[in-house]
Amino acid sequence: MELNKRRNRTRFKVKMNSKLPRVSVDKSNQYFFAQLVDAHNEGRVVAALHEKSFVKTAKLEKEKPVVRIEKMGEAFGKMVKDAGITAVTYDRSGYIYHGKVKAFAEGMRKAGLTLYTRVQWIIEITTDQIIEIIEDPTVTVTIEIITKKRSFSRK
Repeated sequence: MELNKRRNRTRFKVKMNSKLPRVSVDKSNQYFFAQLVDAHNEGRVVAALHEKSFVKTAKLEKEKPVVRIEKMGEAFGKMVKDAGITAVTYDRSGYIYHGKVKAFAEGMRKAGLTLYTRVQWIIEITTDQIIEIIEDPTVTVTIEIITKKRSFSRK
């Protein structure tokens, strides 16, 4: 039950707040599955890859599972790059960012994809537009930079 709540909450945030295609992963104890969904283009699946079929074609039966998944991430990243996509949002489906989920993301990064693992707003604005906003007397611009220092201690 808890996994479904986390999965739905994460997926909702990623779907609604990102203009990028979404790489969604699903895993079980035996298998790992990834697909690239372009939600803003009728939700079509651009690329999909299943661990079982990839391992057979790449002949990686003797590799460790995490190494297999990392190589699968590299192959998936190349498929996505060939489709003309350079940046994606990584939807980990409520799974913690550890083990196979992390290895798949690292493999996609090795292939040259830009991954956004958390919900991030992408603002495209030029310096000329910023200067116009600042010089306009009717607009009040407030910029706040907030930094948090985190300290960790072990007992």
